[in-house]
Amino acid sequence: MRFVLLVLVLLLAHSVLAVSNASVSNFTQEGNYSWNATSISGTQVSGNITHTSLFLNSTTYRWAGISGNVSGNIVLGDAGANALFTWSSSGILVYASEAQPDWNSVVDATKDDVVSSYPFLGEGAPDNYTGTFTGAPEDISSITFSITSDYAPALSNGGTPWKTYSLSDGVNIIFAGRVKAGGDFNYRGRITDFQMILPENGQDTNPTTYNLYVELA
Repeated sequence: MRFVLLVLVLLLAHSVLAVSNASVSNFTQEGNYSWNATSISGTQVSGNITHTSLFLNSTTYRWAGISGNVSGNIVLGDAGANALFTWSSSGILVYASEAQPDWNSVVDATKDDVVSSYPFLGEGAPDNYTGTFTGAPEDISSITFSITSDYAPALSNGGTPWKTYSLSDGVNIIFAGRVKAGGDFNYRGRITDFQMILPENGQDTNPTTYNLYVELA
């Protein structure tokens, strides 16, 4: 079983330098997809032709998913974490990158940008980049960046699709997941604030470490 290691830090909107650690709770691995197939045996008779229909769900080795909740405050305080004033806030986007992004250089990522960093997404399989990021380019709804990007419409169970955008700072690929105010149904029908997919090559032996950032309104 492969795991994606996630490190969570907080990015306050309008302040690239205001990055601080955030608390993480209820970090639970949901496990790999398991498909319970029913086997059928049939007797073949010489000279006869048998018609059959087969169906199979196979686990992807190119992607991993994350789903959860976002909360936080905008704070006026000092270097000792002493708050003078706090404003309750809501999340807009969750960003994920393997390295510290240059937030002053974030733009939309092209397919070639992503495949250059994740070559296994360029292969001719249904779950490659092209077969995954099928949503037409749209505004990512950030209050920090003005970016139009295509997206991957991750499935929900009873709600509307969750969107993951692909961005770049010119060096690092950054994935951004839209936060839904008030929450929505995730893939299991649970109410959560965000759900996104991230590249992870299950054919090698190295887990992928992602840093997570939250943009607050």
